[in-house]
Amino acid sequence: MAAGSKEKERESSEKREEKNYVVKLDGKQVKLTNLDKLYWPQEKISKGDLIYYYTRIYPYIGPYLKNRPQNLRRNPGGIEGEGFFHKDAGDEGPSWIKSVSIRSESTGKDVDYIVCNDQATLA
Repeated sequence: MAAGSKEKERESSEKREEKNYVVKLDGKQVKLTNLDKLYWPQEKISKGDLIYYYTRIYPYIGPYLKNRPQNLRRNPGGIEGEGFFHKDAGDEGPSWIKSVSIRSESTGKDVDYIVCNDQATLA
């Protein structure tokens, strides 16, 4: 492959990673980012693949998630890297995401857990 072709491929890849998509789920605008990021490199499963899967299975798992506080296992460096549990909803998410405040026994502080009552929140 010529050097120019490699450079164009890299630029194209960078542009794909920078793209943000907005989809409408449950009447809500959901911003999706970094859809090409590989979560499971060996299997070549991306963040976009995972979100697609979640939106397809929501009708089946939704009833089991409803009104239940959730946390998210995050692995910023990929599935093989260090991970942590993200519990506090914080102020960065969309205003339509519901949360419930629960006092942490270990810290004595209130934690705002996300409540996943719809497909948009799961995505």
